[in-house]
Amino acid sequence: MTTKGAFLHEKMTNMAAWLDSELESSAFAERMKNCTYAQATLIAATIKERAEVVQARDFDAFGSMHGIPDEFKDIALQIQTRTDTHDKFWRYLDLFVSVV
Repeated sequence: MTTKGAFLHEKMTNMAAWLDSELESSAFAERMKNCTYAQATLIAATIKERAEVVQARDFDAFGSMHGIPDEFKDIALQIQTRTDTHDKFWRYLDLFVSVV
């Protein structure tokens, strides 16, 4: 049986790989690959604290959240300009909120 931290880390790594292929976001991909299970859980918990931002799919509010790594915020800015990636981005964040 896997822990929540391990599951979140795996999904964040998957998200990073997808974003790297879409946006060439190597800084974000490296950050997510190198984070610990506890760090992945903390990031997800921080996102959950502002679940209304995820529910509203509000890029501006996401970019101003405290406790989110800058690389994650930078990715959100890049995603915002690519409407074809919006749904998948927010579905990942929905998953993080629901798991943590």
